[in-house]
Amino acid sequence: MKKIKHWIRRNFGFSQREVNASLVLLTLLVLLLVAPFLLSTLLQSLSTFHLKTANYLTA
Repeated sequence: MKKIKHWIRRNFGFSQREVNASLVLLTLLVLLLVAPFLLSTLLQSLSTFHLKTANYLTA
């Protein structure tokens, strides 16, 4: 992580505070981009689980 911060600071001329803020924003951006895929997978697995549980209870 230290190497990444140093690289950003050296190549973009950011202050340490700007480097930290950039990394936080980048992390949030990645999480927001990945969230729909993770949520759809989670919802599909939950619905499958509920269907299997309902079938087991009624059988």
